[in-house]
Amino acid sequence: HIVQEFMGAPYERSPLGEGEGERIYREDVFDCTTFVLTVAARLNAGSRNASEMMKRIHYDPPGEVSFENRLHFSSYRNRVSDFFEDITSEVGGGLTKRERVLLNRDRPDQGRLVPVAWEREVIMEYIPSARVREVVDNLPEVAGAGFVRREYFAEGLGLVHEGLVLDGRYLVHASSAKGKVVQVDFLDYLKRRGYTGVCFYELE
Repeated sequence: HIVQEFMGAPYERSPLGEGEGERIYREDVFDCTTFVLTVAARLNAGSRNASEMMKRIHYDPPGEVSFENRLHFSSYRNRVSDFFEDITSEVGGGLTKRERVLLNRDRPDQGRLVPVAWEREVIMEYIPSARVREVVDNLPEVAGAGFVRREYFAEGLGLVHEGLVLDGRYLVHASSAKGKVVQVDFLDYLKRRGYTGVCFYELE
């Protein structure tokens, strides 16, 4: 699987960019989101160049590459992108919680998390961490997992971390704590990290 190719690759915060000397696609370093995006680009590239595919996956409108058009918020990306589909309610059923979040809200004295004139209200759907064990058998073989800390909703942020869950058992993610892409036991990681909950999505 493509995921295995990137195992052990170094962690680097925000390794992609649209400016001079920056790259919109690379496979040598990752943060949590660019790891997921790169796997998605490779899965969808087929005979195309994966870098060209990233232009469609990481921007809205697709293909219009700029910092302003980048899908900065994964919780929004999972709702509008043709390459991702939120499956939280499908997986969690009656365990799913729902809350309104204004992404990238203009905060008094702090401004926006991302310095662009963009904000969107979304309904954040997540499964409380204590109940995730009950639904892992409902996951597809490869599922995206987005991690929620509810206290960040007021800051305009939906997901604080993401990675890929394999077979409902293993989380592969670019870890800032470990400094690289690692594979860990998913439920053990969830228990140790104290997240409020998890949303799940498919890579289309």
